[in-house]
Amino acid sequence: RGLGDVYKRQGLRYARGEPVILWVIILLILLMSLGYPATASLGPTWVTTEVGVAIPRMGFVMMFWGIGSFIAALMLARFANFVHRGALIAFGALLFSLSFVIFVLGKSELNIMIGNFGLGAGMTTMMVSSTILIQHIAPSDMRGRIMSIFQLNMAFAQLMTMPIALLAQWLGLAALFPVLSYLTVLMVVIVLFWQPQLVRAKVVQAGPG
Repeated sequence: RGLGDVYKRQGLRYARGEPVILWVIILLILLMSLGYPATASLGPTWVTTEVGVAIPRMGFVMMFWGIGSFIAALMLARFANFVHRGALIAFGALLFSLSFVIFVLGKSELNIMIGNFGLGAGMTTMMVSSTILIQHIAPSDMRGRIMSIFQLNMAFAQLMTMPIALLAQWLGLAALFPVLSYLTVLMVVIVLFWQPQLVRAKVVQAGPG
């Protein structure tokens, strides 16, 4: 455990010196902390209690997250040589956050299906492109340590479920979730404008030989 802590500290020190890596990690943590608990962990509660979707239709409504993720994965595989990974991360972050707004904006099945589709596509685009960009920037001796830090976004997504659930119980889902969605969009826009080097980051393909 002591050696693992040393590696993590080394990874954190390296990430602080690489603004693109640092802000990719921060952006993902912000998005997953605010957006994932409401749309994924507590999403079924929203769909059944606020939108009024019947339990037998839940599978059909919720499957659009998977459809969006699947289509995004196919597109990323088809254009695997696309070098503007920072722009793809920005696109995925905006798609995810705006889809969160759609998910909670109108209390209808159509909103849930469109929102879930965008959430799945946005999340897959962010995760895949972030992984590719970080692995390209980080040297081989730091790559594993940086990627272990990168995975903190999912830890925060799960950890934030409890406080968001408590807030929802206190304020009500209808009051809290729209505020969270607007805050998520605002955080994404601030990060992308404040750190333009993230949007401009590219994966430079190695030449032959």
